[in-house]
Amino acid sequence: MSVAPQEPALPEPDTTPESVPPEAANNSWRARLAGNLAWNVASDAAMRGTSLWMAFACARALPVSGFGRYAFALALTQYVWLAGDAAVNSAYATRELARARGAQEPGAAALGGLFWSARVLAASALSVVSGLALLAWPAPVEQKLAIGGAMIFFLTYSAFADWALRAAEDFRGLALANIAGAVALVAGTLLVLPHFPTPAMATLLWASSFACAALVATPRLLRRGVITRPQPGFMPAWRAHARRSAVYSLGAVAAIGCAQSPVLLVGVFGDAQAVGLFASGYRLLIAMIGVFSVLWWPLFPVLARSKPDSRTFIDALSSLAGMMLLVSVPATLALTLWPREILTALYGARYAGGAAALRVGALALPLYTASGLFEQACLAVGGEAVRARVNIVALALMVGAAAVLVPRYGSVGAAATLPMAFALNCGVYLVTLRRVLPKRAMAHGAMGALLLSTALGAVWGIARFLTWPAIPVLIAGGLLYALLALAFRLVPLPARMQQEAAS
Repeated sequence: MSVAPQEPALPEPDTTPESVPPEAANNSWRARLAGNLAWNVASDAAMRGTSLWMAFACARALPVSGFGRYAFALALTQYVWLAGDAAVNSAYATRELARARGAQEPGAAALGGLFWSARVLAASALSVVSGLALLAWPAPVEQKLAIGGAMIFFLTYSAFADWALRAAEDFRGLALANIAGAVALVAGTLLVLPHFPTPAMATLLWASSFACAALVATPRLLRRGVITRPQPGFMPAWRAHARRSAVYSLGAVAAIGCAQSPVLLVGVFGDAQAVGLFASGYRLLIAMIGVFSVLWWPLFPVLARSKPDSRTFIDALSSLAGMMLLVSVPATLALTLWPREILTALYGARYAGGAAALRVGALALPLYTASGLFEQACLAVGGEAVRARVNIVALALMVGAAAVLVPRYGSVGAAATLPMAFALNCGVYLVTLRRVLPKRAMAHGAMGALLLSTALGAVWGIARFLTWPAIPVLIAGGLLYALLALAFRLVPLPARMQQEAAS
């Protein structure tokens, strides 16, 4: 089998027959994006929400040091996985398969099968190498067992072709797969973890949940012709993609390094107790970071098939700019005003010591959303090399700053590296993509969200000054904020919901 890669180029603009008015075409992609966004919200709420819920359960079932070993194992495993992801980077696979399907190329399904096979093979090799390295590593036995349980993730996640579902814009299928994984994770946490309350069992349950998601996704992809069954002799065709995928992966290594390195650095400079306290708040930040990918992935296929000066490209970025602020600013407000109350409510009183680090780290969320949106635009126009350079510089800044700050300020110093890195990312992207980003349109699209979130901040600030109870204020304010965002149409809705709202 031979599937040659396309040369890097700007995506072709959307073409609409003359019989279809431009307004209808514009509404078509908007409705599709809104529908995909709705399914992707359900998808990520299922998988990431239950993963976060499991962190709460583990924090209560395990000692603080045990929770620290659990969090360290997950961070290390997800970072090591990038070596397997380098075989065919998931974002690269999404873009190339989306373009092939959009152009109705006859080899699109074979291309999907090639990517799938290469990822599974790379995960198998990585499992063997990592297992041997783990045996030789002079770490405590409990930590090694926790990492060993988490390493099952290499095989289960490589088999879960979520990238193919995104490329086909089958976000309903992605939601069903993630819901299956979430159900398995919840069932295992409730039925198994109470009888075996160890970090190793917790990481094993987390890694195994992706196998259930793969069991739902794989038959659906094969039946719909998105991918073919693995075929022998795919290595020569894969090598043609390896160089371009490696550039994608280099940027991903640095990007995920920026997200995961604070936990790893605290683990290097501190003990398991310190990691546990820091990770309690940091798991909330990682969960929020994961929420923003809910918005990015439905956007990416739209951007990849549009030229930067097209109406679709401009409208898509400006619409999502408002959504980023709509979610990130309230999260930052809540986590900076009431960090101690949120931690004790979710994890228990033992984790109140992580409040200072959570307050500092939360400042990075709006910066992260902005840099992430710029990153999607950069990748869509073939700028993976630019993305790699930006993220490598940001990671170098984080590691350098952490070497100075963590020994002196502990977990607060590690948290402070986050806003530094993402502020740098935003600045570099704004300069590099100055001819691509529709900055005025994006600023206009974000104005409504900025005004509404400013009003919420004023209300919450007064409540904090008056020492009102944190949790009821957060819930009431969040619900009112969501209702106002829907009333002012700041959230993209599927076409049917838009029609009902208009009537």
